[in-house]
Amino acid sequence: QKRLARNRRLPRDRREALAGLGCISSSHDSVWESHFRALKRFRDRHGHCAVPQQYPRNMKLARWVGNQRFALQRGAVSPARVERLVRLGFLNPAGGGAAGNGNG
Repeated sequence: QKRLARNRRLPRDRREALAGLGCISSSHDSVWESHFRALKRFRDRHGHCAVPQQYPRNMKLARWVGNQRFALQRGAVSPARVERLVRLGFLNPAGGGAAGNGNG
């Protein structure tokens, strides 16, 4: 599976599931995981995942959250990542939209 992942022949959701287990990674996956952990810390600190678009404490997180919202609207986020975002509280499970508008 590692060889398939390196050659990009492993389906994206399987690659991400394995990456979540620490089995394989790419620089893109590592960056996503790093931002996801930052979002989790934000949620733990503030009680929600609505990172403001202009969040001076972590502008990279603010940009990443905006990018995730855009990718979700386009359907460009893998099912495994969508599930993780739902469990974190970033997405409303029923409607699939982001929980909070991030403008506060």
